[in-house]
Amino acid sequence: FAQASVDLGVRTRATGGIRYTSEKRGFESTLAFTRKDGTGTLTAFTPADLKYNKFTWRLSVDHKFTPNVLAFASYNRGFKSGGFNPSVPGDPAYLPETIDAYEIGLKTDLMDRRARFNISGFLYNYKNMQVSRFANGVLGIYNGAKAEIYGVEAELEVAVSENLDINGGIELLHSE
Repeated sequence: FAQASVDLGVRTRATGGIRYTSEKRGFESTLAFTRKDGTGTLTAFTPADLKYNKFTWRLSVDHKFTPNVLAFASYNRGFKSGGFNPSVPGDPAYLPETIDAYEIGLKTDLMDRRARFNISGFLYNYKNMQVSRFANGVLGIYNGAKAEIYGVEAELEVAVSENLDINGGIELLHSE
């Protein structure tokens, strides 16, 4: 993992980061049981190995309009490796999940830093989204095709006195 920020003038900064992930997962299982008459059945599942090598990254830019008002925009690529469902050994392995996450927003400190208001809009695009579901009474992880989630969230925090803070938030969310 590496990340660096560069000043683009007095109040603007760009940040870039990159990560390389290498994961290896293996699965081997044997199922055995004994009948009342003493005989048994043995089923062996073929061992399997998965290996994932993936680059992911982050790009962002922020700008301070004033010392107390910061605007930002970012794009991130994320990755979650695939794997196996050991409780359902006959199921195929599930694939890695990737996400492209976009966000823009504003962070503010107001009223001599006694109030804080933050707002952001976001868009998440998933490929091979990993979802949990029950199949034959057993919980497993499976791939959905793709998903898109977008919305806006805002939060407000106010220091009413030295011993009392009031905060709240709201989020509008849409997903497919």
